[in-house]
Amino acid sequence: MKILTLRLKNLNALKGEWKLDFTGAPFTDNGLFAITGATGAGKTTLLDAICLALYHQTPRLGQLSASSNEIMTRGTGDCLAEVEFSVKGTAYRAFWSMRRARGNADGNLQPAEVELAEVKSGKVLATQIRPKAEEIERITGLNFARFTKSMMLSQGDFAAFLNAQENERAELLEELTGTEIYGEISRRVHEKYKEAEQELALLRGNRNNISVLSEEERASLVLALAQADNTLKEAREACEHWQSGLNWQAGFAQRLSQKQQAEAALAKAKDDLTAFAPEAEKLRQGELAEQIKPEYEQLRAAESEVQTLQQRNELLKEQQQQSAQHAESSLKEKDQCTAALEIAEQEGSARIALIHNRVIPLDNNIARLTQEKRELESALEQQKAITDKLAADIAGYEQAVVSMHEQLTAHKNYLDAHRADSVLLTKLSGWRGQINQLGGLTAIVATSEEQAVKAREQVDGQTHQVAQAEKARNEAINLYNDKQSAVTKQQQIVNSLAAEQSGQQIEQELLAIEQCWAPLNRAMSLQQQYLKLCGKQSEHKAEQARLQSDYDEAVKQCGLMREEFVALRQSLKDVTLLLKQEEQLAEFRMQLTDGEACPLCGSLSHPASGEVALDVSATLTRKHELEARLKEAESRGIAQNELCERLRLGLEQNTQALEKAIQDSDDIAAQWETISQEAGVSVSLNDETGLTQYEQQQKNRGAVLREQRSRANLEKEKLAALTTELNELQRQVSHGENQVALAAERLAQYQKQAGDTQSALKSAQQQCAALHNAIAKETADAGHPLPSSGFEAWLESLEEKAQQWADTKEQVTALEQQASQQAVYRENAQQNWQAAKAQAGKLSTAFNALCDTLTQHQTERHALAGTTPSQTAITEAEQRIAQAKQVAQQAQERATAAKERHTGITSSLNAAVEALGAAQQKTEELSERWQMQRNRAGFDSDTDFQNALLTPGVRDQLSREKQTLEAATQRHSALFESACTQYNSWLNDEQAALWQQADGDELQSKYQQANEERDRILTRRGELAARCQADDEQREKLHSLSEGIAEKEQAFEITSALHGLIGSATGDKFRKFAQGLTLDNLIVLANRQLQRLHGRYRLQRKQADGLAILVVDTWQGDIARDTRTLSGGESFLVSLSLALALSDLVSHKTSIDSLFLDEGFGTLDAQTLDIALDALDNLNASGKMIGVISHIEAMKERIPVQIRVNKRSGLGISELDKSFRFSPEAPLAG
Repeated sequence: MKILTLRLKNLNALKGEWKLDFTGAPFTDNGLFAITGATGAGKTTLLDAICLALYHQTPRLGQLSASSNEIMTRGTGDCLAEVEFSVKGTAYRAFWSMRRARGNADGNLQPAEVELAEVKSGKVLATQIRPKAEEIERITGLNFARFTKSMMLSQGDFAAFLNAQENERAELLEELTGTEIYGEISRRVHEKYKEAEQELALLRGNRNNISVLSEEERASLVLALAQADNTLKEAREACEHWQSGLNWQAGFAQRLSQKQQAEAALAKAKDDLTAFAPEAEKLRQGELAEQIKPEYEQLRAAESEVQTLQQRNELLKEQQQQSAQHAESSLKEKDQCTAALEIAEQEGSARIALIHNRVIPLDNNIARLTQEKRELESALEQQKAITDKLAADIAGYEQAVVSMHEQLTAHKNYLDAHRADSVLLTKLSGWRGQINQLGGLTAIVATSEEQAVKAREQVDGQTHQVAQAEKARNEAINLYNDKQSAVTKQQQIVNSLAAEQSGQQIEQELLAIEQCWAPLNRAMSLQQQYLKLCGKQSEHKAEQARLQSDYDEAVKQCGLMREEFVALRQSLKDVTLLLKQEEQLAEFRMQLTDGEACPLCGSLSHPASGEVALDVSATLTRKHELEARLKEAESRGIAQNELCERLRLGLEQNTQALEKAIQDSDDIAAQWETISQEAGVSVSLNDETGLTQYEQQQKNRGAVLREQRSRANLEKEKLAALTTELNELQRQVSHGENQVALAAERLAQYQKQAGDTQSALKSAQQQCAALHNAIAKETADAGHPLPSSGFEAWLESLEEKAQQWADTKEQVTALEQQASQQAVYRENAQQNWQAAKAQAGKLSTAFNALCDTLTQHQTERHALAGTTPSQTAITEAEQRIAQAKQVAQQAQERATAAKERHTGITSSLNAAVEALGAAQQKTEELSERWQMQRNRAGFDSDTDFQNALLTPGVRDQLSREKQTLEAATQRHSALFESACTQYNSWLNDEQAALWQQADGDELQSKYQQANEERDRILTRRGELAARCQADDEQREKLHSLSEGIAEKEQAFEITSALHGLIGSATGDKFRKFAQGLTLDNLIVLANRQLQRLHGRYRLQRKQADGLAILVVDTWQGDIARDTRTLSGGESFLVSLSLALALSDLVSHKTSIDSLFLDEGFGTLDAQTLDIALDALDNLNASGKMIGVISHIEAMKERIPVQIRVNKRSGLGISELDKSFRFSPEAPLAG
């Protein structure tokens, strides 16, 4: 993993937006660079920005959120961090930002916005916090903890691994290398072992509770089952014999009842048909009146047409008089408009000539002068603004010169008064390093004291836990003994119940009962289906007769309607032909001219040219009536055909349903024998009560058996529950013994740790005292005594003094240069002001002359045309002429239209008079023809005809009633014949002689006896079969359980062996082994780095099974000592080697190509610093990019590539070099 670029905005003291490109110069020329600046300037903020962009948290502040964000620069409304990094050749961009509401500095914090994307393709991989963090860890192989321990060593954590206690070092190893999985494996193995042990014990207990029949009992049971099958067959044959007699007598009674009911229904249908005779005659009269109804309606329509034509003639006469008056007034209006047009054309032409000759030239001059006025006015204002600005600049320059001289005096006085503060610039960084080391040693002393107290508390607490574990174990043993006695008592109760009637016998008998339910239910279902099918057969036969009668009548009516349709169609053809001929003759008559020969007969005289041989109006009316009647006949014919088709389909469907009902009933009768044998019952197919009684007997017996089984099962469940509790108590006893041993082992460990902690405390106290005395002596010699407390505040005050002295000196130099420059600016401004004032006077004179000329032109133009624009005046004159022309044209059109309307109304009046005469003649002819049709139909007057008419609803109702009565008579006749046939067929059956004279009660009694005997035998047979089947199941269950136990025992041996190697309840056994291997690998890698840094020291583990580290001094005969005895410089070198080793250790997940070190160099002497810098140069030469944060001047000189963080005096903010300022529009500087 390599950091490519870093962009940040408004983080801590670094206000503004900055971007560092590590892929360009100077970082590509030298991969080792230093981040320098004053204390508090914001050097570590650059590393915080990298952590924010990748993991949304920093080592110093932890996780940032909308409720906690202390990193945003004060007084700003947003902040961001963005890092581009590469992993295995692929570049990614990680982004984090947070803002306040509406961008205000005092607004509420909003949720963070994050994004992870590929740089090249722009593909977005995540936009939410959790998914992005997971994706970062997947790509890089580093979470936040591994990142800050391997790639970025944060301030205060540089020597964390070296100075950590054994348990803390184990946690660090887990975080860095992911070895926590080994502890989880150890716990899982232990849990798997316990589960397998309990499961095996449970299977063995279940096997002991299974019992099976002996071979002699099994053979006796099979023989008794065969004998029961033979006896059951004889009992079923007896039941079938008596059931057939009962069935015959039931069928005879049913058929006699059906015959009597059919005879009564037929008599009623005939009486209903006789009573309908008066209504039938009414229906006949209505049908005759309906046939001549079109001629009557035609006469009424002709009379209405005569009345309408008379009213139209009167209306046309009035319209003729009104149109004559309107034509005369329109002619007068046309003459007046023509005269007005001539006057408008003369006035408009004169107005247009005036505007073109005088007004338009004046408008052009006014526009030109107005534009010149605006230009002079703008130039005059600009010149005045220049003059005012130059005067203000002169005053500003004078004030600036005075102010700068005052500041110079004050700064020079300060430098003279605080000349001694200049020495702090060289001493302060060394003092801070020593004080930081002193703080680290003080913290170690405090930690050691706390650990010593904690160790004593752990010893006392663990002693108490040992006693508690022994007490819990003894209580578990007592509970186990009590529970074992309860299990023995419950086993005796279960054995006594098994002696009365074994569970196997109960299950066998219940199984037999359960097996009979399915065939018994099928038998009951078949019986119900058979009875329903018998009823459906009778219904279908009656429906068959009714449908056949309706179908025959419908076919007859369809033929009559077809004949009527053919007659109407022929009549329509004749009338249509007649009308076509009359149309042709009318055309020929219109072509006749007196004195010219007729094209048909050649005659020169045409006496009949004005006559019409055919009444066209009446013929058209008849044609329309015939078309309507033909359409109605066609609709009735289609409806009748559809009725015939529906009846035919209904007849076919009913026949199919009848045949299916007969076939289904025969199929059920064929199945009955097999189903009744399977159910163990022998009853007739018509006997419903027999099946119901048998069903109730089986239910009662089953209830008794289930009660017995429930009681036995309850006692067995109690036994099983007690056995489970006994096993659990046994496990608790074993667990208690393990806890006692584990507590004793931990007590010994705590006692040993307490002794080691006390030794470490004493060593740390001695080192702390020696370092404090050295620092106090050096600071007192420099004139700044070391305070007893508040070291950080004391250092910050000294840093502020040193920084203020340096800043003041720089400001003196800058002020001297600025004062000289301001004086030059003032002289230049005075010369420019004199020139600008003279130019303003010339522009003012020209402007006044131009304004006078413009006013003269505007006055003359207003006198000629006012304020109206020239083109508008021309347009208005042309519009007045056009309006006059339009009015004259409209008057001409209205006069012409009035004349044409008068002529049209006169023509319409003449045609209406002719039409009225023709309509009156047609009405007289229709009246004569109607009287002939009415008399022929048998009606004496129009009143009789109207009384005979029926509404369509009444006529259809009477017709349907007539058809229904006739069809009912035919249907009941067919049903009566069918019932007689079935009655005679039943009497002729071959069994009639045997069962006709038999007594029904006697038959029922004998059938009941035979049925009870069969049920008794069937019950016994079911009990035997259930016992046999239950024994088979028990044998199979025992065999399967034995095989399962063998497999479980084999698997348990493997699990037990694995548990002995790595399994433990807390996961310590395998975790410690894996951590030891990891630590050995880390020490090997650290010694390689340490050999490069300083060949004097190497590291080794303190003991084979522990995680403590010792340092070996090869210059002192390989003496091993604790790492806490190292000096500040030695501790830094060892810590650096461990940090580099940790980086190499994590590289199995990703290659670490960038490394950042924050502080840690202040405690090194010159020689050790050179060693450390040489090591960093070697790492840089291997391809790693290394960034170092430090105050040491030697490092600044040794590392040429630097990122300087400059602290602005008095503002509390810092800046980077201007080349790093981010500008989205411009490319970045190197």
